[in-house]
Amino acid sequence: MSAPHVSAVTLGCIETDHAGVRLIVHASAEDHCNMRASQLASLLRLISADGLDAFLGQDRATKDGVLWLASSLADEVERMLPVVSLEISLRGTPPNSRPGPEVQDATQ
Repeated sequence: MSAPHVSAVTLGCIETDHAGVRLIVHASAEDHCNMRASQLASLLRLISADGLDAFLGQDRATKDGVLWLASSLADEVERMLPVVSLEISLRGTPPNSRPGPEVQDATQ
């Protein structure tokens, strides 16, 4: 398997729900955000409508874990949106005219 391409430009850093864990976004913020939103939508479909009875039949720890996962995914999508906006605004801009890393940390 080949190593993933990592851009020299950091689009931003996203704080996670885990103490001391940060997601550093170099490229494809839009793809990452779309992936997490799709995962959240799929999870919520599994625990609603036809899946609601199965979800409610689970023990408290399982239900708490699933809801924590949904909350974490939603938080990550929300935190990614400024980085996605930055990535979209930089499309088509020559790399040497892009702002430096100190400007690009969308979470600051």
